[in-house]
Amino acid sequence: MHPQPDRWADRSRRPLVIAHRAGGGDLPENTLEAVRAAVAAPADLVWLSVQVSSDGVPVLYRPAELHALTDGCGRVGEHTAAELTALNAGHAFVAADGSRPYRAPHRKARLPTLAAALAVVPAQTPLILDLKSPQPVRLVRAIARLLDDRTRRGTRGWERIRFYSTEPSALRAVRRAHPRVMTFEDRDTTRGRLLAARLTGSCPPPPVPGRWVGFELRRDLVVAEDCTLGRACGTVHDAVLWDRRTVDCCHRVAGVAVVVFGVDNASDYREAARLGADAVLTDHPAALLAVAGRRASAPCAAEQSVGASSGSDGPSGGRTPLRRVPADEDDGRAAPCAVDGPTAGALARRTRRAPAPCGPGEFTDRILSAMRGEFGGHAEKQTP
Repeated sequence: MHPQPDRWADRSRRPLVIAHRAGGGDLPENTLEAVRAAVAAPADLVWLSVQVSSDGVPVLYRPAELHALTDGCGRVGEHTAAELTALNAGHAFVAADGSRPYRAPHRKARLPTLAAALAVVPAQTPLILDLKSPQPVRLVRAIARLLDDRTRRGTRGWERIRFYSTEPSALRAVRRAHPRVMTFEDRDTTRGRLLAARLTGSCPPPPVPGRWVGFELRRDLVVAEDCTLGRACGTVHDAVLWDRRTVDCCHRVAGVAVVVFGVDNASDYREAARLGADAVLTDHPAALLAVAGRRASAPCAAEQSVGASSGSDGPSGGRTPLRRVPADEDDGRAAPCAVDGPTAGALARRTRRAPAPCGPGEFTDRILSAMRGEFGGHAEKQTP
């Protein structure tokens, strides 16, 4: 199943614009406020980060800890959907003028469920779901239940959604859940593909037909070399792994689209177009659509969201309490979470693997220049 929306047939529209986290550079990420603005822009596709609640409901949220963006504590999987959707997902959002508009009682941006987001996005707009849960199989099963239910009710489900994850196990789980599911190639494979092409001049075997490939336009990379006396490492800042030849290599098979991540300004959008990218991933979809000459209207002001009553937090049952002390409104720093359940050390845990230790080392000028690419400039780096 590799449906190609009508917008793909018109190459003059490329690169298409994907609203990353629904446009988290302009509005609180992964909220209905951001989703509505992305649809109104109109973004060609909407990218959403998904986790699963303790009672098996897919919700939109990205970080490992709730206190990173909301007025809650603990992890998504420790709390019910009712508890999570009472949280303010705009609590940490800082507007362009330095203000924190979503801390006002009448402008709380509630943490939404995936079902609520699907109801907001028009049926003809494709979505990309980024699987962020540390329990990918459980998350995939929850999403599958939701999409299967929508299909039974005659609404578009699986056929307009493509899945992404930085974890190969999550993509394997979703491919098992539906025989014709649409996914990205896993990030490890894409990274290896780009490095091999860039450093050796080869054209690696193409992706599996129908799978998309995505990576940043620029990315800081650490490269290690194992020597007799130990490991030497060097950092390449703003490494450029995409070039036109590599894009063409990916396009050798049907249904493969190249998505360039971290494109947030006009020069990078034009560079992605020059490379032949099919789409770009951006935190500022309205601005890039203006660059592409495809804005539907003037930029929308941040939408107001009338907050519902927060309801009861319920008993903690040994979990991290959902609520935390209100943040200091003067300096904007997040107040510390109360720790009646897990320890502070448990709250600080992250799932990412620590990099291997490296000793001092240097690279040759040839490798450095190859990885930095042929053009200059600096772009804000972005991680899906």
